[in-house]
Amino acid sequence: MRNGLRIIGLSAVAALSLTALALQDGVVLKRAPKLGDTAKYKLSAQMDFSGQDATVTATITDKVTKVADNGDFTVESSMTDTLVNMGGSDLQQPDERNSTLYSKANDVLSVSSDPEDPDGVRKANIQTLHFPDKPVKVGDSWTVTVKKNEKGAVDASGTYTIAGRETINGQDTFRIKGSMKETSGDNPMSADGTYWVNVKDASLVKLEGSVTNYPIPNAPVFVSMKMTLVRIN
Repeated sequence: MRNGLRIIGLSAVAALSLTALALQDGVVLKRAPKLGDTAKYKLSAQMDFSGQDATVTATITDKVTKVADNGDFTVESSMTDTLVNMGGSDLQQPDERNSTLYSKANDVLSVSSDPEDPDGVRKANIQTLHFPDKPVKVGDSWTVTVKKNEKGAVDASGTYTIAGRETINGQDTFRIKGSMKETSGDNPMSADGTYWVNVKDASLVKLEGSVTNYPIPNAPVFVSMKMTLVRIN
């Protein structure tokens, strides 16, 4: 359980410390992290372990700990105050931490955790809000492709659409609907989500999403889950 939950918060990392450059014909979403950038989120999730239901609440804190000259950057994600309710019993979980290396193009380059999760990169890719390489506005869509590599990535493809603009928690946001699905393997993972990102700086304000065939390390089960992530600072 504890290892499987470790990567849930990575979908938040994907929208951390962005710069939105307003252009006449749209907005360019581009990663522009600064050392020390920090965001805190409240997580709530409902999970199905092969027919056994569980609810999870936690606090997730993402912090940029390194920015390389070539634009690659490292984000440390911590999950604290994690409480799992299963079968009517509350189970307090130990704090968890992981580190993810991203390219300036928002590609997931590597994920490290203790103990190591062989599916860490897969989980990060399937939940990441991938950005287009062109200006976009309300109504625009784009597609993304992830290729298998030696770091653990699996072939996947997805589509994203800026579905609207609305105020969330007092912030002016774009509402982006997206889906990603692995296109190879015996139990392909898939994810669907709605991301609310600040129009001015493209930081993540809120996420509602679901994931299927989410693998648990050293366990013969795959999890389906629905989650909500809301920024609290």
